[in-house]
Amino acid sequence: MSVPVIKTPDLHAKRFRPKTTGTLNKTFLTHLRKQVPGSASLSDAQLKHLLLKVNEELGNVLIHERDGVEIPCSIGHLFVGSCPPKQQNTDFFRSQQLGYRVDYQNWETDGFQSKIFFTTQSNRYRYKHHDLWSFKACRKVTRQLAVIYPGNWKLYTEVSPTHKISDQLRKQGNAQYAKAQDARKLDTYSELDF
Repeated sequence: MSVPVIKTPDLHAKRFRPKTTGTLNKTFLTHLRKQVPGSASLSDAQLKHLLLKVNEELGNVLIHERDGVEIPCSIGHLFVGSCPPKQQNTDFFRSQQLGYRVDYQNWETDGFQSKIFFTTQSNRYRYKHHDLWSFKACRKVTRQLAVIYPGNWKLYTEVSPTHKISDQLRKQGNAQYAKAQDARKLDTYSELDF
């Protein structure tokens, strides 16, 4: 029986780097000043600082709350989910050192991985072209989640790889509604009423 050979990447090969464009540019800021009249008195640096602080707070709520966060203007919903791995994650550094394939085991989290989910399904009202929205977390949020997740991995919602997220969110919404109904019944309960 032969041991599979681990192919190492060519470190001197050319790399593909996609073009990136910043969203906090002059055209966005002028459009923002037209849409929000109160922002006209702020400088570009102050507006950028304010937007980054708001996004940082959204990231903190996303990481520390089980239910995630609703993005303003009903754009969508973000939450962190615990997912069982679909495939083994190879530890390429150790595999290269040892000469055979070594996989990450994730002993701290019982094999679960964290993923940030973005969905437009949980909104009260659907809007046109809702499927065109997407989300990519910034490096700061993903690294903060990577530090916090192994200690609190049971806090987050477990997402099944075979069921739709919209079904799971609908079940969670129904459970929250039932819990609110029970609390209201307890508040209005009277032993003398038949």
